[in-house]
Amino acid sequence: MRARTSWTIQSFFLCFLFNGLLGTAIYFMCEEVLGGMKQWLELVLKENGGELSQTARSAWENLTALVTQTGYYLPYALGIVAGLATFLLWLAVGWRGRRGMRRVEREAAAAASAAPEAGKKPARKKPAGEASPEEAPKRYVQPSPGAAVQILALLQRQGRFLDFLQEDLGAYDDAQVGAAVRNIHEGCKAAMAEHVKLEPVFKDEEGSRVEVAPGFDPKAVRLTGDVSGEPPFQGVLRHRGWKVSRMELPRTTGEEKENWVVAPAEVEL
Repeated sequence: MRARTSWTIQSFFLCFLFNGLLGTAIYFMCEEVLGGMKQWLELVLKENGGELSQTARSAWENLTALVTQTGYYLPYALGIVAGLATFLLWLAVGWRGRRGMRRVEREAAAAASAAPEAGKKPARKKPAGEASPEEAPKRYVQPSPGAAVQILALLQRQGRFLDFLQEDLGAYDDAQVGAAVRNIHEGCKAAMAEHVKLEPVFKDEEGSRVEVAPGFDPKAVRLTGDVSGEPPFQGVLRHRGWKVSRMELPRTTGEEKENWVVAPAEVEL
């Protein structure tokens, strides 16, 4: 701060001195030229004044008066011009100098902050063509269908789930469908309880008011209705949601194929 203030004062005096010397030199040059013109005009009027017409003589006299008045007002005009030029030059030089000082100060501050880290191991340079973690494109992993096939096989074996889905229910009345669904529900529930443990995302009762905190997982909580603003959100729990906390599937030794057998065909001999 002191350096910039000192530069401002010094630059003003330098500009004032420069323009003062330049203005003084211009003043004496103009004074010399105007003095020579005045002497020449007076000499012409003195020697040839009788030969000139009244109009010409009046013009020469007016020109002589103009030169005299110009010499009279010359110091004031040059002073105003020199002062304005000094001010503009001082603004330009001062701004340029302060800008350079700020740049030097920033570089010095950056060097000072980097000094404590001089003993640290330099960071590994990124090879050409290698993308940073932020720039790296997301990689989508193809899910293994083997686990899904196992789940379907368990539901089919213990609850005849696939048979029920593939059946045409239009040929049965509601009572028959209800009786079949009870057995399917018990078998599928037993299969899920044996191999998969489910937990609700929200433990509150459905229909109660809950709060969705900031940083919630959008995969676990889906917002509906008038969604605006930032969390936390207040709303009514319409569905508790489910998440898998444990899954234990039977191990398989067979290789994956394109056509997985969910349930073997039964042939009675």
